[in-house]
Amino acid sequence: MITRLKTLQLNRNQFSTPDELITFLKNNETLRNEIETLSKVFFHKTVSGCSNCYFDAYMQLISLKINYAMEKLKCVFLLLAGALLHDVINFDNDLLMSNANITDDLSLYHLKTNPNCRQYFQTLPENVDELIEAYQLPGEEVLSETDQAALDLEIQNQIDAEENLVSQIHVLLKNEVTITRIKEMFKETEKVGSKNLTQRFLTELIDRAKTLKEVIPFVPVVTEETKTETSPTLEVPEVPAIPEV
Repeated sequence: MITRLKTLQLNRNQFSTPDELITFLKNNETLRNEIETLSKVFFHKTVSGCSNCYFDAYMQLISLKINYAMEKLKCVFLLLAGALLHDVINFDNDLLMSNANITDDLSLYHLKTNPNCRQYFQTLPENVDELIEAYQLPGEEVLSETDQAALDLEIQNQIDAEENLVSQIHVLLKNEVTITRIKEMFKETEKVGSKNLTQRFLTELIDRAKTLKEVIPFVPVVTEETKTETSPTLEVPEVPAIPEV
């Protein structure tokens, strides 16, 4: 069927105008039969009636991407005629599904997010419950152990970098350094960990330092492989000592 679809798409340029195609459809039973067959296979719909119906179906077929058509051929799901499923989670129109765009992945998305839509399926695979259970929604993908470890390390390094700066600001505040002066001291610092040190972020860190009860000792994270520090420390300009009165 893929070969027949490709042939139909390759011959699209033989018609220079829509009117020429409509006229050809009126007089060519072979093309009409091909449109009927391919529409049944790829869109699960019956085409009949006037030339305009065949014209619409023809345009839909020549616009169908081959890789998507191959995915549809492998699809083991089928909706009831006329059924249209809506995305009940994100209300995303791109996730609307009918037999015209049905795929295994899209079917499992709807069955996972809206179990009640099961009644609108005409055909379901025997192991549908296992497929639904195993289906991972976008954002739920399970990371490999290596990737998860790298992500955990990145998060911990960010936490350490922020706590280190908060502790340093806390010391400055205890030494009665003004907030304006603190902001000036760090205006050349571009990043804290992997985050940009914007004025808003610096203000947030200063607020955290105000509520800090004691200085958190900075302990750099060391990996087993490298045995090197992975969390950078920030160089803080020295604050002149306050003279004794």
